[in-house]
Formats: sequence, structure tokens, C-alpha cells
Amino acid sequence: MGRMNTEHRFFDSQLGYDTPVRLAGGIVESWGAEHIFYTTYCGSSCLGFEVTNLTTGQTRRGSLGFLGNDNAESYTVFEDWNGEIHRFDGEFVSVRGREHGEKRILDFVIKDEKTGESVIHSVEF
Repeated sequence: MGRMNTEHRFFDSQLGYDTPVRLAGGIVESWGAEHIFYTTYCGSSCLGFEVTNLTTGQTRRGSLGFLGNDNAESYTVFEDWNGEIHRFDGEFVSVRGREHGEKRILDFVIKDEKTGESVIHSVEF
């Protein structure tokens, strides 16, 4: 199911009926046939990260933090809805969702500051 079809299902559902304003400012992606994830503003170096099951309406929340260490090296922290913290060295570029069999996977694209190349870090659920 494509992104447009998933968003249409979301906005037509009871859960998505009054939420377009909330979704307007962040990343919105489909994650398989039944899920959508989106980001919300939570500060100058932070994004809220929410995953909604379009069938059940269940929402899980996490966050993305964009930080730097004492050596001015960037790193990204993803705290998922299970309380696990995933750290990626480099600057956040984007995030994509995909399914592989029964697994749902988030691919975080992070720019390596030393090489300037984008690296994908995958987190499975």
C-alpha cells in the first residue's frame, strides 16, 4: 500500500479525523499496510516520533534528539517506545520505514561527518 493510500485511510479513520494540523509540520511516512509514523516538534534539537496502527488506533511514542559532543561531533539519539536508546554517530538526514517478513524496520539515514557519506542504521521491531 502506498503512502497516499495509507494517508487517505488515516485521515478517513476516527483517529485521523481531526489531526491534519498535527501532522502538517513533520515527516510523515507509511510503514507497511497498517502503520503510519510521523514526527512532531518538541524543541530546537528534538523531534517527537509517533507510530500509529491504522487498524487499532494504538499510538506509540518515542523521540529523536540531535546532539553534539565536546569535540563538536554530531550524533543522533532515537529513544523508542520500549525505552531503548539507539545512538548513531553523525548528523540526521532522514528516516524511512519498511517491512521484511514479520519484522518492521526503521532505517535512519545519518551523514558521516568524516567522510560526508550517508550511512543507513536499521532498527528492527
